[in-house]
Amino acid sequence: MSQEIGWNIAKAHIVAKQENIELSTEHIEFIYFVREFYTAVGKVPNMRAFINFVRKNYAANYANLGSNDFYKLYPAGLSQLCKIAGLPKPISCI
Repeated sequence: MSQEIGWNIAKAHIVAKQENIELSTEHIEFIYFVREFYTAVGKVPNMRAFINFVRKNYAANYANLGSNDFYKLYPAGLSQLCKIAGLPKPISCI
């Protein structure tokens, strides 16, 4: 369960820029959501588990979140989000 040592949001901005993403408030929320999932479960989620986690825990804003909504934020998918969030690549990603 090793998150990147010394990860912080400033590093996330640097990695996001390398990924051609300008982090918005919503992007940053998802970074913290995936890090919260990782801390709680001890592993990186697959897309279905992550979407369900966000819907359940952040229903006020994301009750109807779908994978298409997610891909608008992170076009390369969950592996891109995890990279920016300083987490390991999801097992389900090749």
